[in-house]
Amino acid sequence: MLSTGGRTSPESLAEAVGLFQSLGKQVSVIGDVPGMIVARTVAMLADLAADAVDRGSPPPRTSTRRCGSA
Repeated sequence: MLSTGGRTSPESLAEAVGLFQSLGKQVSVIGDVPGMIVARTVAMLADLAADAVDRGSPPPRTSTRRCGSA
């Protein structure tokens, strides 16, 4: 995951994406706000998911029920 800021140039972004792809990595680019809140939140969620996998937690059940329905 690459996070762009307000001053990230298209050239810099393209160079960073190219670097990670040359290393065989899949790249997702997200925009962000000052404080990098989006990147920090996504990183925290990824960390929690990896920890759950390491602990052997079963995957969550999928539900066909929509939010707000009884």
